[in-house]
Amino acid sequence: VSPAVPIGFNFTYYGTVFTQVIIGANGYVTFGDVTSEFRSQSVPNAFTPNGFIALNFADLDASASLTDTIRTLTAGVAPNRTFTIEYLDVPHFNGLGLPCRVQAILFETTNEIVMQIDDATADNSSVGGGNVFTSIGIEDTTATNGLQYLVASSAGLIANNVAVRFIPPVAPGA
Repeated sequence: VSPAVPIGFNFTYYGTVFTQVIIGANGYVTFGDVTSEFRSQSVPNAFTPNGFIALNFADLDASASLTDTIRTLTAGVAPNRTFTIEYLDVPHFNGLGLPCRVQAILFETTNEIVMQIDDATADNSSVGGGNVFTSIGIEDTTATNGLQYLVASSAGLIANNVAVRFIPPVAPGA
């Protein structure tokens, strides 16, 4: 789990403004929940973490090699900046399954999230307490609202060469 990472601009997520994220080693980013949870879940779900973006939420091992990496980048000029979180060749903890290659891009002003999925992977393992699922989606901080793109329990490549755009919901009466 990372220390708080500045986004570089105000990002409104489910109606709340955030300026930083916490990057988990297990394929998800949170807006405040500090946890090292490795058991993936369907979205939304009351279990922690909450308030997250799940790029490839699974039991990953970012310390497994020198070639895998988790990195961020803020780019552009206000009011059109982006903040990118990338998991590049991050393997699963048990060594099974393919490494994942995914990005989430947060857009200033529109508050949209685009996930670029080169390879999202699952290992179908129950090692260390069970993590038989890999999930991709977003969830609010109350764990009552979320959008699930995918939950998979079969090992191997679960999505590749896909981009998924999450557009903030319009408030009732707006």
